[in-house]
Amino acid sequence: MKWRVMLYIAGAALVLYLFAQWQQRRSTEDSTIVQAAHNALSAGKAYRVRQDSLRKRAERAVVTVRIRDTVIVRLDARLATDTSARDSVRTLLLKADTLIAQRDSLLMAMKLLTVRAERAELRVADLERHLAATLTVAECHIGGIHWLPKCPSRTASFLIGAGGASLALLATHH
Repeated sequence: MKWRVMLYIAGAALVLYLFAQWQQRRSTEDSTIVQAAHNALSAGKAYRVRQDSLRKRAERAVVTVRIRDTVIVRLDARLATDTSARDSVRTLLLKADTLIAQRDSLLMAMKLLTVRAERAELRVADLERHLAATLTVAECHIGGIHWLPKCPSRTASFLIGAGGASLALLATHH
């Protein structure tokens, strides 16, 4: 009878050891996922600074376009008052240069806003990927088997383990 009890204890110890090894590998994977999510969140401040910088540069380009709009209006008024062909050609060349500069400012603003939108989409995709991975960690089931109940809290796990050990101790001593 005593050798059977020892065999049961050795078998239980082996099962517990194998389970602990499996749980440790699983825990390491989970902590890697959680760490990656923390890293993604901590990169948020630098991301927002860069996005704000791009927004400000685009706003400056738009302000430049508005300033050039007033220059074009003045050049149109000047063209209406020009008396000679030579003055009209100079005014038209100035207007053409201003329009080209305005176009360049608009293109730059559009590129900056496009880069900003692309960065925002990449950031959203990255955060969604980390959120999905983190939710799989949070969706814990006993033994990693989805049809088993969800994992209990640490306190409940301790109480279950302590209660089970107490029952085993009582069963082997009496």
